[in-house]
Amino acid sequence: MFNWYETGNHLFLMAQWMLALTLALFAKDRDKAITLSSRFLIGTVFALASLWKWISPDFASGSFFNFFFLHDFRMGPVAPLFSSLQLEDIRHNAQAVMALSKQPTEVLLYLKSDPVIPIVSRYLALGAGILETLVAVLFLLPSRQLSGWRDASLMVFVCGTYLIAPVSVFGVLLSAMGFAQAQHGLTRLGYLVLFFVVQVMGWRLWLVSVN
Repeated sequence: MFNWYETGNHLFLMAQWMLALTLALFAKDRDKAITLSSRFLIGTVFALASLWKWISPDFASGSFFNFFFLHDFRMGPVAPLFSSLQLEDIRHNAQAVMALSKQPTEVLLYLKSDPVIPIVSRYLALGAGILETLVAVLFLLPSRQLSGWRDASLMVFVCGTYLIAPVSVFGVLLSAMGFAQAQHGLTRLGYLVLFFVVQVMGWRLWLVSVN
C-alpha cells in the first residue's frame, strides 16, 4: 500500500475483480453479478486508460511507443519486424539508458533508431486510443445486443497487444474477465484459447529478448 507506484497495474485490477467475485457469492443471482461486475470493470478500466491516452501528449504523439521500441525488451523483439533495428541495437540502447540513469549530471544521449519507428509509433498510439475507447463504450453500454461486439473488440485488443508485447499477465487477466462475462459457449471457448495462447507467446517473446 505504501509503495503503490511500484506495483503493476494489473494487480490493482486483479484485486478489484477478486473483491467483486467475493461479493458475488452473496448475491441472489451469482452468475448475473459476476457477469455485470466483470463487464463494468473492463469498461471502466478501458475508459480510464483511453482517457489517459488522449490527454497525455507523450502517448498521443507516439513518443511513448517510440521510446519503448528503442530500448525496452518487452517491445524490442517487435521492432526488427518492421525496421532495420536489430536486437543488438536494442541491447545497446538499453545499456545506454541504464548508464544514463546512473549519471550524476545531465548528458545528451543518442539511441540507435530507424526513421520508420516514429511513424509506426504514431499510428500505433492512434490505433490504441481508438480501440480502447471502442472497448470502453461497448462494455459500458447496457444493451445485450452488443455482447458480440463487446467480445470481438476485447479479443482484438488482447490479440493486437499481448501477442506482440510480452506483457502477458494483463492479457491473461483480461481474457479471464472476458470469459466471466461472455454470454455464449463459443465465445467463452475463444477467451479460454486466448488465456493460454497469450501466456505461450509471452514466454516465447521473453526468450527471444533474453537470448
